[in-house]
Amino acid sequence: MQKVEGHKGEIQSLAFSADGRRLVSTSRDTSALVWDLNTKSNPGVSALQILRNGELEDLWADLADKDAAKADRAAWRLVRTSEQSITFLRNRLHAAKLDLERLKQLVNDLDAKRFAVRDKAQTDLAELGEDAELALQNALKNEPSLEKMKRIESLLERLTKTTVSPDHLRQLRSIEVLEHIGSAPVREILEELALGSSDAQLTKEANESLKRLNKSK
Repeated sequence: MQKVEGHKGEIQSLAFSADGRRLVSTSRDTSALVWDLNTKSNPGVSALQILRNGELEDLWADLADKDAAKADRAAWRLVRTSEQSITFLRNRLHAAKLDLERLKQLVNDLDAKRFAVRDKAQTDLAELGEDAELALQNALKNEPSLEKMKRIESLLERLTKTTVSPDHLRQLRSIEVLEHIGSAPVREILEELALGSSDAQLTKEANESLKRLNKSK
């Protein structure tokens, strides 16, 4: 294994802490070092890791895992390999494009004359999840019919009880990874995502992330 600055001999072993934020390295010179893997405080540490073929895809899958600790370890590995991660995430994350006309129609259909149409609209809105929340809240403010109001309230209540979908979790965690890296290319990605449909959660998260990065300048 190659020498690393701080050791006089070759590296013998590497071990990560349970939270993935620190790395312990031992050397043939009998020294042991603890590396802070937070790239904001130690930006050069990403050079210690290069992901092998397939690892990025595995980490991408882990970001959607319901096991928060597993997802957190994946996120920090992506942060530490920032150059690879930025390119990878740029290709995986795309500005949200909600069909606002369809969304509007689905909300209107909640009190359609035919029961089947009302039921289908409610099912489709439930599948949209968080992306339909703002439209539902706005519709509730416009004094809807009793039928529509009951269905909207049911959908909003379901949103408060439903766990975040795996895909949405992955999007949120990907934004966190990009924010921790915080480089100029990252800002470009976030700016592109922030131009998506205003009702979409990904768009909102990208905008919030940009605000935090701008405050930390």
